[in-house]
Amino acid sequence: MSRVVHFEIHAEDVGRAVAFYGDVFGWTFEDWSEFAGMPTRARSPGRRGRRASTGP
Repeated sequence: MSRVVHFEIHAEDVGRAVAFYGDVFGWTFEDWSEFAGMPTRARSPGRRGRRASTGP
């Protein structure tokens, strides 16, 4: 099965969304706002050879 490489989650409260997904899936995020020119967080990739998330 192919691996998902990009998806977007729109949220009014970005901090709350980051906290939620961090707590639920153990994800960590990087702030790319300066690069993107708008409030943007990117999920940090998992270690090579391992799934980056604990989701299905």
